[in-house]
Amino acid sequence: MHRTAGVFEGRAVLQRHQTVAPDLPVTSNTRPSNVVGFEKLMYFALGVEVISAILQWNQVMDLVPSNREASMEAAIVAYSTNVLFIWLVARRRKNWARWAMLIGKSLGCAITLPLLGSLPFFVSVLTCVTWLAEIVAFVLIFTGNSREWFDSTPSSLMSSDPASSPN
Repeated sequence: MHRTAGVFEGRAVLQRHQTVAPDLPVTSNTRPSNVVGFEKLMYFALGVEVISAILQWNQVMDLVPSNREASMEAAIVAYSTNVLFIWLVARRRKNWARWAMLIGKSLGCAITLPLLGSLPFFVSVLTCVTWLAEIVAFVLIFTGNSREWFDSTPSSLMSSDPASSPN
């Protein structure tokens, strides 16, 4: 009983001393709030895209009836690539991936916009929700505390941290 109370007491002490700082300085290895928000919004948008694709799957398959397997493989590759790029931006702070995503998503919107009226109403609404989430995500990842985070490199953070020095 005493041991359990000590563990519980230790947890309470740890929780009491932890502080939450949404905008930590760049010298910290924690991700800025804008980067976390970007990641959450992009995964939300990707989930909405998957739901939208499921709802219109039969229509898409009617366009390419001869090669349904290739269409399924292309969809899996496209969604996997999106996950990879979100991870590269939000977890590995790859600036080139941030710009590549912005360009790719912008081109995708430009291609899809003329087709928006021909889609079923609910799919059009889901597409607009996806675009809105992506716009907000890109505003977050290119502004505020995320700019400094992308400007600094993890290796420069390690060299400036006295705890990481070999002495």
